Amino acid sequence: MASNRYYYRSDHYHFIKNNIPAIFIFNGTHEDYHAPTDTVEKIHYSLLEKRTRLIFHTAWNIVNREGRLALKEDAAIPSEY
Repeated sequence: MASNRYYYRSDHYHFIKNNIPAIFIFNGTHEDYHAPTDTVEKIHYSLLEKRTRLIFHTAWNIVNREGRLALKEDAAIPSEY
């Protein structure tokens, strides 16, 4: 895993760490990531729309399932350290 540790710095990590299913959706970084130069005019709205639809349909499918999602009992949950 890269040294940037995005997996551990994101909101989902503590849910998974406590056996609560979560999804980590991340489209990567770019030159201006979390910098003052990361301004609104650099948003790719067509990609934003596609990603928003993907997240909506994923969530819709999850909440309309017969049963709850569950973590695999034998799945290794990465440790932060």
